[in-house]
Amino acid sequence: MSYMSTFSFDRLYTLSSHQQAILADITGALTSRRDVQENDTHHNEEQGSSWRMYRVLLGKPGTGKSQVLIRAIHHAIENEMSVLVAAPVALLAQGYHKIFLADIETDTLHGAFNIPVDGRFADDVNYGLN
Repeated sequence: MSYMSTFSFDRLYTLSSHQQAILADITGALTSRRDVQENDTHHNEEQGSSWRMYRVLLGKPGTGKSQVLIRAIHHAIENEMSVLVAAPVALLAQGYHKIFLADIETDTLHGAFNIPVDGRFADDVNYGLN
């Protein structure tokens, strides 16, 4: 079962112009990344390109981070892209998983990127995030 049958976009708020710009940046980067990967261009030439950069949504509570993220995830799923939501806490990751079901992968930041909670395991950190 897909999230499409369980989630209603009517429950989302209208995005402000600032939020729309952030969403456009994210979806543009996702599309560029897919296009580069599909065309198998030389990744070394694209090192500084924005498609290679990860996007991190930061902001105070109530600033619309979830509203933007839900729309970005929807865009990715609609365009048959893989999605990993790495949240700061497990409860938030589970919330996104509940919305999108099997269409996305969710985990905590520590779990998704193998970031050790204990400093004794720092040598195992996955810094080569591709």
